[in-house]
Amino acid sequence: MNFERASLQKTLAGLAAKGIFVDTSSWKYPAWRGMIYDEWRYVYRGKFAGSRFEKNCLTEYAETFKSGCVDAGYYCFSVPKYISGLVSQVPDDFLSRSRSPTRSPSRSSLTSRVTERGPENPTRTF
Repeated sequence: MNFERASLQKTLAGLAAKGIFVDTSSWKYPAWRGMIYDEWRYVYRGKFAGSRFEKNCLTEYAETFKSGCVDAGYYCFSVPKYISGLVSQVPDDFLSRSRSPTRSPSRSSLTSRVTERGPENPTRTF
């Protein structure tokens, strides 16, 4: 199967320009190598390096998708250092959603929040 990443990038950019954002529940899918991800970005000493992929794949994901879901805060809020690391990997117009507990972790009820970043709105949640 031939996957047309450039075509997907163009389609998703066009939709985003109209305010329609398409994303996935995560960006860390090694099985997308050769489709969304260029495997050679994550090769170290001749082998695919899973740790390199885990650390850096959001940057490449953001080249195709204009939004994504932070899937790390299911039972507690993510630490600022982690979130800052994610923010540093995406362009300013990238929208992010996060799932976060609405109650104490022992009685966690999850909700989705969409956060829009940009020069005018460093963090706007709705």
